[in-house]
Order: sequence, then C-alpha cells, then structure tokens
Amino acid sequence: MTLKIRRLIVSLLKSIWIWGLLTWGYVIASVLDPVTAPSQTAPLSYYVWIPTNLVGVSAFIISFIAFVLWESFK
Repeated sequence: MTLKIRRLIVSLLKSIWIWGLLTWGYVIASVLDPVTAPSQTAPLSYYVWIPTNLVGVSAFIISFIAFVLWESFK
C-alpha cells in the first residue's frame, strides 16, 4: 500500500471516529435533557428518519470500529 493511500485511510478513519463521537455526544445530550428525553424513539430530525436512540448506538459502534482501524493503520 502506498504512503498516500495509507495517509488517506488514516485521515478518513480519524474523521469518522471524531464524527461518531460528536454525534454520540449530541444524542446523549438530547436524551439527558428532560424536555427532549421522551422523544428518543422519534426520528433524529426531519431529514434523518432514524430513531434518536438508534442513531446514538450506531454512532458509538461506528466510532469504536473507526478508532480500532485507525490505530491499526497508524
């Protein structure tokens, strides 16, 4: 694998890891807020029709996998 491709993969994995953590943090903040806590089974937004709790779990899993792969490529 060439150095450029390896650096690209590492950069993409790092950005996916950060995006996943930020998304997970957003979902946790919305679930812990007493006003929005009852709507955790509702869609995340008008454009994302996936339930909020499923987005949070998926973001955490994607973030974990990206971190493990990032560390293995580093």
